[in-house]
Amino acid sequence: MRQRIPGFDLARAWAIFGMFIVNFTIVPKSRLLVLTAASLAIFYLLFLLIPYETGWNFERFEYLDFWTPVGFLRNMFYNGWNPIFPWSALFFFGMWLGRLRWQEQAVKMEALKWSLGIFISMEILMFLAEKDYFNPGLKFFLLADYVPPFLPFLVSGASIAVAVMVCCLWLGARFTEKIWVKILVSTGQMTLRNGVKITSQFDAILLPSSVPSFSLNSAAIRLKR
Repeated sequence: MRQRIPGFDLARAWAIFGMFIVNFTIVPKSRLLVLTAASLAIFYLLFLLIPYETGWNFERFEYLDFWTPVGFLRNMFYNGWNPIFPWSALFFFGMWLGRLRWQEQAVKMEALKWSLGIFISMEILMFLAEKDYFNPGLKFFLLADYVPPFLPFLVSGASIAVAVMVCCLWLGARFTEKIWVKILVSTGQMTLRNGVKITSQFDAILLPSSVPSFSLNSAAIRLKR
C-alpha cells in the first residue's frame, strides 16, 4: 500500500517527536548540543547503510511500502517527510537555545552575529553551487532541499530562524504596548497551542495507557490562559 503525502503526516511527526523529545527535557544544557550532533550523525550513518530512495517513487512522490512495518519505521525514522533523524536535531538545538539567558543583551547580540554569519556563509556556498563552482556530488549536497534534509539545509534554516527570533525579542521588548505586537503574540500563542493539542491527541492514541502524557496536555492547558 502507498502513502502519497497524507495530510496527517506532519501531525504524526509532531506526535512521534512529542513522545521522543519529552524524555530529554531534563537533560543538562551541555548535553543538548551533543544530542544535536548525535541525531545528525545517526542520519548520515543510516544514509550510508540504506539508499535514501528506498521505498520512494520520486516521480509521483509516493512511498510504496509505507503501510508495512519495515516501511513505516524507515519512513518515520529515516527517509520520510519529517523523520526523527535528522529533524530531532532541530528540537535538541531549540531546547539548547531555550536554556540561554535571553534577557541579557550580550546573548542576543552574540546569537544574532553568529546566526547571520552562518546563514550568509551558507547562502554564498549555495549560490556558488548553483553556478557550478563545485563538483556534482558537492552541488547536490549543498542544494538538497527538505528531501533529503542534508546539513546545509538544516544549518541555513536554523540560523535564519535564530536571527528572526532575536529580532522578534527586540521588537517585543521595544513595542510591548503596540496593538500589532499584541496581535502577533496572540497569533503565535494560538499556533503553538493548536500544535500542542494535536500532538497530545496523537500521543493519547499512540502511547500505551500505562505511559502518562501529562506534560503535553498540561502545556496545552497553560497556553489557554
